Amino acid sequence: MSNKKYQTKVIKQKISITYMGNKMRNVTVHPTNQQYELCENNPYINDEETESLLEPRQLIIPQDLLERAMILDKMNCTVRVICVCDVFMSSYYLLINYILGGVTLVISINGLLSTINYKKNLMCCYVYYQYFQVFSRVANIYYVINYSYTDNNANVSQGEIILLDDRPLDITIVSVLLLFQMIIAYFIKKYYDALPGSEDRERLRLMTSF
Repeated sequence: MSNKKYQTKVIKQKISITYMGNKMRNVTVHPTNQQYELCENNPYINDEETESLLEPRQLIIPQDLLERAMILDKMNCTVRVICVCDVFMSSYYLLINYILGGVTLVISINGLLSTINYKKNLMCCYVYYQYFQVFSRVANIYYVINYSYTDNNANVSQGEIILLDDRPLDITIVSVLLLFQMIIAYFIKKYYDALPGSEDRERLRLMTSF
């Protein structure tokens, strides 16, 4: 495949795209000639104009958007699994408290849809939901350390934790849960930052229209 050359600004990079089956595209970045594979439905290269073409063509994309496109491909599966797990957990909460469960279910579904449609506004609520989850884990630790034993609530459920009448073990459990929740929140925030906003989509539209 022969590649045409375009004169661009320093911040822009040329990429040539070849269709690789139905799922992947081979991406070569010029002038370094580095090659990458991106999913064909990646929002940074999946526009109606390029999909309607029978022959490969070149796209012009800033380096920062290319890096974010690669982050989406790398993290999309993991974030989708997290959202699916949250959907199941929210469905369980719906049986216990239809108001709380209904709200968390809607937020979790929005997060899942964002991994399919790459809509940043859908993922926004899910990011704040993860921050709330981190805050609730911190509150659990504070409760276990300061109030759980003075209130004599051993072996009973306190929100999402179960006290075992063993202070070191209880503190360890809630601390591990907090760590996991912080990791999940970090992944979700990183994925959210990589999603294209309206300004990013407009930049791509202008670059592929000339």
